[in-house]
Amino acid sequence: MGHQSSAKLGEDKVTRNHKHLRCVDGGWSEYGNFNEWSACSVTCGKGTKSHERTRYCTEPEPQFGGKDCEGNEVDIQTESCDMLDCPADGGWSEYGNFNEWSACSVTCGKGTKSHERTRYCTEPEPQFGGKDCKGNEVDIQTESCDMLDCPVDGGWSEYGNFNEWSACSVTCGEGTKSHERTRSCTKPEPQFGGKDCEGSEIDIQTESCDMLDCPEFECTSDGLFADPNDCTKFIQCANKIKYGMSCPSTTHWEQTKGYCDHGDDCK
Repeated sequence: MGHQSSAKLGEDKVTRNHKHLRCVDGGWSEYGNFNEWSACSVTCGKGTKSHERTRYCTEPEPQFGGKDCEGNEVDIQTESCDMLDCPADGGWSEYGNFNEWSACSVTCGKGTKSHERTRYCTEPEPQFGGKDCKGNEVDIQTESCDMLDCPVDGGWSEYGNFNEWSACSVTCGEGTKSHERTRSCTKPEPQFGGKDCEGSEIDIQTESCDMLDCPEFECTSDGLFADPNDCTKFIQCANKIKYGMSCPSTTHWEQTKGYCDHGDDCK
């Protein structure tokens, strides 16, 4: 019990001593030097940089319940800083109006026509290494257009089959025979001012034909006589000598008239 009383008496003594001490409020020291400026807050354009200095609440330190220092321990100063101009990417302007429609791409048949409008990479223009605008400067619109029907030139069909051979052109001796085949200008037919097919519609093939030997004409009297083998020729007999004669072009021998005449009776 005695020991406890001594301890309590000591504590009371200390408490009494504190009550007689004055509170010491904290006081700031002088600021130190500013540190180095920071890097600019941006890599391009306008930004800020800063540096700072520090003071401490040590002159004096707050004691015996005194107040802490008021204010900031750190003093920060800032300044503006200008870096290189920032890259500015290009931006498109609004499109202008469409121009007039072009002429049709063809003068006949089906074609296309177009008109266009333009925009510009000026809002803003690319600067300081900025990117160009993406996309096309020109917007083209197309439409179909129908003109007059185009001329269609005619084209030949395939030939048909040959018809039968004709009779030989002579009844005796050596003559010719023929047969023919036909094609038509229908693949396609000429239309809308197109050209007709060139060439012949009929293909004629001829061959020689040998008939029986013709009887020899004998002069029994003088005069002019029809050639028994060719109506465009005649025979002149003089002193029982035979002379072969030919009528002028486009005529034939008329025995009843005794001369070469025009007409279509040559058979």
